[in-house]
Amino acid sequence: MDMEAKLARLRAVANPARLDILEVLRAGGPATAGQITKAIPRVSGGLTHHLRILVDQQFIEQDSEGRYTAKVVPITWDADEYDDDTWRLTVATVNRVLVQRRIDRLRGWSDSSANWSKDWRDNSFSDDSLLTLNAQELDQLGSDLEEVLDKYRALTRSRVGRDDTALQSVFMLAVAFPVEL
Repeated sequence: MDMEAKLARLRAVANPARLDILEVLRAGGPATAGQITKAIPRVSGGLTHHLRILVDQQFIEQDSEGRYTAKVVPITWDADEYDDDTWRLTVATVNRVLVQRRIDRLRGWSDSSANWSKDWRDNSFSDDSLLTLNAQELDQLGSDLEEVLDKYRALTRSRVGRDDTALQSVFMLAVAFPVEL
């Protein structure tokens, strides 16, 4: 895939509405445009446009009955992949959109956690740690966490479309990076 094609893919996911659509399809399984609009009312005006971009960039597909399905496609990029200002700017933009989305999720939980049952509040967790690691140990930490998360991702995929009121989407965030103190 050339740089222009990769830029188009990055720009496709640099939009919060399209990220919402991908999330709804990944969590809930195949859905029609009407079902997506019901799940995300704020995207109803531009939904057709967003769906077309996601189909064109092969993040989702549409079946003969008009249902959309998210493809299991990794969304990855490397800021150093191309020595190009447009590439670096687009990567930085996508990263900012994703960081803001994560911050919004954390604020949303902070603001609404009291509305959840005691069981959900007691079993939710947050941790921050200042570790002293070298680059290889940081890489190993990431691999170890990915291994644990893969187990729960597989469990989540096995439950797509299941109508079980005991199940909830759970936001999990793991970020590790060097800091200067």
